[in-house]
Amino acid sequence: MRPAKVISCMLSIVGVCAIAPRIPAQTLASPHRTVIAANVVIDGKGHILHDIRIVIEGPKIVAIGPTVEGPVDYDLRGLTVLPGWIDAHVHITWIFGKDGKNGGTEGTTQEDAYQAASNAWVTLMAGLTTVQSVGAPNDIPLRDAIAKGVLPGPRILTANEPLEGRGDRHVR
Repeated sequence: MRPAKVISCMLSIVGVCAIAPRIPAQTLASPHRTVIAANVVIDGKGHILHDIRIVIEGPKIVAIGPTVEGPVDYDLRGLTVLPGWIDAHVHITWIFGKDGKNGGTEGTTQEDAYQAASNAWVTLMAGLTTVQSVGAPNDIPLRDAIAKGVLPGPRILTANEPLEGRGDRHVR
């Protein structure tokens, strides 16, 4: 399968998940069931599955198999479905200033918040569903807004404060 088709499918899945209504799991009386059909599924555990249906209830995949019953909500046959990616080193709230240079992480204006939210959206649309930020105080409100379903974006793990090296043996 061509890499463009794999990426297109992954972005389709991520996009569908990102724009779906976000409702906290504890408020759902019965989780919404979504069925995705795909010809090729990379399961993230070293297996490639063929002619598969994926069943999602609420935020969880509850079944994967060829004989899943029920109507198909998303027909992705002809594409490859794979797990979201993880990036273990991001600066998700860093932005560029009006001069085109790194504006850093200390911005508190509404424009800075919009740019950080845009960074989260673009990151999610690139197929990254979890990121590890190397630490910035502005990560916390963005992380919390995404976790609450207020903004679309990847799950953010953050150090809050950046690690700063001071020589071979000293790290703050």
